[in-house]
Amino acid sequence: MKIFLFLLLISILASSCGILSPRRIQPPNAKFKGIRHSTDSENVVNVLLIHGMGRKKNTHYDKLSRCMARELGYEYVQTKQWSYPTEPWLKQLNLHPGQDLSAQSYFRIMEFRDPKNQEKVLRFCSLVWSPVTEASKRWLLKLDDDPRRALLNVFLKKKVMTDGFSDAVIYLNPVFNEYIRINLGFAMAHMEADDPMAATLSFEDPSKGKNIIISASLGSKMLWDMFHKGVDSLKYFTMPPGFEDIIDFHSPPDSIIPPFLPPHTIERFASKVEGIYMLSNQLPLIGMVGFQPNTSISADTLNNIAYFDWYKQIQDFIETKNGNRPQLVVFNDPNDLLGFRIPIKANNKDMVLVSMKVALFDFLHLIAEPGSAHTRIDKSARARRLIANGLIRK
Repeated sequence: MKIFLFLLLISILASSCGILSPRRIQPPNAKFKGIRHSTDSENVVNVLLIHGMGRKKNTHYDKLSRCMARELGYEYVQTKQWSYPTEPWLKQLNLHPGQDLSAQSYFRIMEFRDPKNQEKVLRFCSLVWSPVTEASKRWLLKLDDDPRRALLNVFLKKKVMTDGFSDAVIYLNPVFNEYIRINLGFAMAHMEADDPMAATLSFEDPSKGKNIIISASLGSKMLWDMFHKGVDSLKYFTMPPGFEDIIDFHSPPDSIIPPFLPPHTIERFASKVEGIYMLSNQLPLIGMVGFQPNTSISADTLNNIAYFDWYKQIQDFIETKNGNRPQLVVFNDPNDLLGFRIPIKANNKDMVLVSMKVALFDFLHLIAEPGSAHTRIDKSARARRLIANGLIRK
């Protein structure tokens, strides 16, 4: 018994300090620049944070924002928060008759400045969309409650499946899918304002600053959908003040439904993107919805489909807008049951896989707690430092 307790203690200590979980980088000699490259060269850098599956508080990304800003030498200035969408946006929107769908998401901006140069601004802009699916998940949780369930399975069923994976299922519903992208679209538009913290937004300087994207879990699929689909099925819409200059609702004469978020808004945001960081990546899993039945297709062929359909297209889209190809860096814990690796090509320097263990409990490589393996990459100091500073090899 004493030997077992000793091994357990060593395992917990080792897993917490990373002794047994060195990071692995693919391709082996890959490198990436990190947010510091943008803050060194630009006065204004905005970081868009899109969370993944599971219920999140509006303050979900506050610690990450403060830690990364401190790592980059910036000091805190202010925080502002908005509820999305506002009631005027949805006044004539018939997504769900008889229900008020306003204020279902939070858009929160934390602003930091360089104490040595007050013109240098770093903003972390987080979209918390989880309230959109919360009512549906409460129904599922109540429906499935059973006091006879084993303690470990209570956690797995409640946190991993009911609160977590069910978001991925709900997101496949076209109405939820579009409604969440409405919120993401306006977050991107808000970031394009000359001063996103201002009471009244203006959009007179389209070339100001650079954008970084950090998406987690299901958030990466939302990002992919946003760049490929936009938001285009709202028939009636009332513009909120300040957005008229960036979003054009004029549609071609032969169009029955005017576009809600036309391509130029997404293009304007994309034209400034310098780096994309995907945490607990789920694109391979959710992307399987686009596969066609085939009994003889090879793994290499599926890898190519995944590469070209999910990742390369995001990079291609941004490259066509700003002339530069953003590097895509994916973080993954091998014990994450809901996250998946990306198909890495040895000669491709534009995509990097960082594999590291972040689970709260990892016992001697025998069993690891899967929930935290999926949700704690953004809480890992090692991951935060890599995103902030990059991985530079001499």
